[in-house]
Amino acid sequence: MISLDIYGQISKHYTLVWIFKALHLPFLAYYFYTCRKSKLEILDKLILLSIFIAFAGSWIAYLIIHDNLAFNILTAVTIIEGQINLFILSKISKRVNVSSKNDIWSISLTLIIAIGFIYLTFPKFATLTQILVLIAMIQLSLMCVYGFFRKEIHILISGSIATIILCNILSVVGIFLVKITYDYLWIMGLLYLSKYMFVEGILKSKKLIY
Repeated sequence: MISLDIYGQISKHYTLVWIFKALHLPFLAYYFYTCRKSKLEILDKLILLSIFIAFAGSWIAYLIIHDNLAFNILTAVTIIEGQINLFILSKISKRVNVSSKNDIWSISLTLIIAIGFIYLTFPKFATLTQILVLIAMIQLSLMCVYGFFRKEIHILISGSIATIILCNILSVVGIFLVKITYDYLWIMGLLYLSKYMFVEGILKSKKLIY
C-alpha cells in the first residue's frame, strides 16, 4: 500500500494516491490491537489515537494544494501526534526509571540549533510556520531526552525518533529551500517507517511498561 501510494504520486497516477494514501495506518492500528487484545491500557489507547491522528492529518494535508498551508497543517498534526507520543515516552521512562539528569544540555543544544535554523530561513518562513516548527523541534528534543538510545528503551523507538527528525528536515528543505528529487518518496517513506518503528518498539518494550 505504501509503495502504491508513493508510486502514484511520483508517476502522477493520483487515483492510486487517493486510494492508498496512508491506508496502511488503519492496518497498523489493527496489528497493534491484535497484539495487545484484551490488555489495552491507557497508553495503548493513546497509541491507537496517535495512529488515527496521523491517518487523518495525512489525508487532510493531501487535499490541500498550497504547499505552505499543507505544511502548516501537517506540522500542526505532527505536534498533536507528537504530544501524545511524548506523553507515552515520559510514562515509559518513569516506569523503567530512566535517569535524565544531564539532559538539560541536550535540550539546550537542540533548541539553539532549532532557533538558529529558523533564523537562517526567516525569509522563507511565515511567522505561523516559524512558531509551529519551533514547537515541533521542542517536542522532538524532549522525545530525544525520553527515548533516544536509552538502554532501557527498545532500539526501534530510538530509530523512530531519528527517522522522524530526518523526515522533518527533508520536509523543510524540500518545501522551502531547494527541490529534492523524489521528495515525496523520501519524506513519506520516512514518515511511514517512523510510525511503524514506534509502534513495534512499544510492543517490544511491553515487558517493561505493562
